[in-house]
Amino acid sequence: MKKFYVKKNELEIVLKLFSSFSTCKELDKLFDKILDSSRELTNCDAGTLYIKNDEDFLEFKLSRSYFLSNKFGEEGVNDLFKTFTLKIDENSIAGYCAKTKKMINIGDVKNLDKLVTFTYNDYWDKKYDYNTISMLTFPLINNQNELIGVLQLINAKDRKTGDIIPFSRKSEYLLSLIAMQSAMAIDNIQLTTRLHESHIETILKLGIASEYRDKETFNHIRRMSEYSSLLALKVKKSQKYAENMRLASMMHDIGKIGIPDAILLKPDVLTDQEKKQMQKHTIFGAMILKESQSDILQLAAKIALTHHERWDGAGYPLGLKGNSIPIEGRIVSIADVFDALSSKRIYKESIPIENCINMLKSEKGKQFDPELVEIFIESLPEIDKIRELYKDTDESEPEIFTIGDIIVDLSSL
Repeated sequence: MKKFYVKKNELEIVLKLFSSFSTCKELDKLFDKILDSSRELTNCDAGTLYIKNDEDFLEFKLSRSYFLSNKFGEEGVNDLFKTFTLKIDENSIAGYCAKTKKMINIGDVKNLDKLVTFTYNDYWDKKYDYNTISMLTFPLINNQNELIGVLQLINAKDRKTGDIIPFSRKSEYLLSLIAMQSAMAIDNIQLTTRLHESHIETILKLGIASEYRDKETFNHIRRMSEYSSLLALKVKKSQKYAENMRLASMMHDIGKIGIPDAILLKPDVLTDQEKKQMQKHTIFGAMILKESQSDILQLAAKIALTHHERWDGAGYPLGLKGNSIPIEGRIVSIADVFDALSSKRIYKESIPIENCINMLKSEKGKQFDPELVEIFIESLPEIDKIRELYKDTDESEPEIFTIGDIIVDLSSL
């Protein structure tokens, strides 16, 4: 058997890819890195990455081709196949690879061994005037021997002549290294994403539980959290901060779970003593959230405590004034009040947007941060889109549940 040697630059490509896995948090960027490095190492024209979905199909995620890029552009190549899926069975090359979890190296797809069960489908070749010859297909398997996806490379080229050649044993070896580590990297990001989505759902339920007792709606939480995120992005220009604000602001009234129903649901005007008790929901909320090590819950604690403070110092519970109020509390204050004014409630009709804006303007320098009010008003086109996306309907009301129905370890958020 002919020996092969891994060159220093090839090893550097592999190591550089592996080191990037620890810092890459987005699947799309990870897919790019995997495919680009694989094509560079094997000197092939094209490659496609499939990920197994929940229905046992291979779902197309990314495709790259130097040949097709000249025709359609790099992103154009991806658009050609973006809705493509393959059944995991023995009929297609990628499907067979996924089903058997075995590497397949084919020198010429048009001259397959008669004993194999799969066939080569030349539909895409004919459609885009491409000529697939050699193909190397690898399963992406995680540590639990579960299929994550399939990496398929097409048309290896001789580095001197540029002629299309079969994929070498060295290419098989290098791709086996990449496939193994890539599967684990993809699996880790997918797990993190699922946990993040679970946390979002928990946060939303916590927010809804607190608001439900106060006869608010599911979409109130959605809207005001999106308003808060939008303002945060405009002010700090950080997507991560804006996303954290979106999640944290959902829990701004979580402290209401500590307010007796006799006060929280009282239809009449509250007495002075009852008002003082109601105002404690800000303190209760901060106490519930502040012990967590999570950045999101620390942010939520700050918001819960300060979203009823006023720019002029007449707010509660601390009587903070101006910039001494954390900007998170100032942002949520505007978002919450605007949605309360502009939305229909059991006890009131919605107020026209123009009137709501005038009310915000009239409270500049009093209740609200003047600069944030201006930014909010300048953002009305985006605000309108959020209102339309999460508008109240009879179907949008949440199912009835209490805070006791939600079992959650807040330290995990």
